[in-house]
Amino acid sequence: MSALADSAVPVPPVLHLCEDSGVIGAPFVVMDYVDGVVLRTGADMAPYAADELRGASELLVQTLLALHDVDPDAVGLSRFGRPEGYLERNLRRWSTQWESSRTRDLPVLDRIAETLGSDIPTTQRTSIVHGDYRLDNVMFARDLGAVAAVVDWELSTIGDPLADLGLMLTYVEVSDEVLGATKVEGPLDARATLSAYAAGTDLDLSRITWYVAFGVFKLAVILEGVHARYLAGATVGEGFATMGAHVPVLAERAAALLEV
Repeated sequence: MSALADSAVPVPPVLHLCEDSGVIGAPFVVMDYVDGVVLRTGADMAPYAADELRGASELLVQTLLALHDVDPDAVGLSRFGRPEGYLERNLRRWSTQWESSRTRDLPVLDRIAETLGSDIPTTQRTSIVHGDYRLDNVMFARDLGAVAAVVDWELSTIGDPLADLGLMLTYVEVSDEVLGATKVEGPLDARATLSAYAAGTDLDLSRITWYVAFGVFKLAVILEGVHARYLAGATVGEGFATMGAHVPVLAERAAALLEV
């Protein structure tokens, strides 16, 4: 976030980084307050007109394009990640996570992991990758006229920018049924989101289906992990009891995308 402070990507001002885990039990960052709104549910979006929400969706895409245009070397992030083998490494990580968190036999997820691994796209160029870029990881100005800050950078690195696009499209496609968001008029659908990104990049998007399928696979693995923790009695709060039911649905979505 400090490296991006003077870029076209809005980020919260960083006040202090403390790497001494003895202070509160872990290293931590203190950020300045950012005034804005997060659009996660239908209730969050209800005060706004459809054209305002559509404009916010367009800003979401434009901000992602701006991030992918940042030269890591120019902002001091040349050693921020290991771009070589980024896709292979991520697929291996999430496949391993599936094996460690699975609570049942879902052969379709095994087939998906195998199919993804057999035809990994060639990364066209590398950039800063947010790692979890979606609507509710962005704060907007209260009138939705600008992006106030992109937040939750814990998974950021240097890698394939289309991984960000694929995951964003994943959330556009499945958030209504899986994440509890209420469908409202205004936000761009997956086709419009893809078109908006395509208009601002010279990257070839012909393999985007692979990236979306990988995003769906990753989300399924995350929810299986949540389900495993729920079965172990390690979760607190509402909504966890239903997470496991979404995993087969997501698996079938990814299988349909890959035609396996």
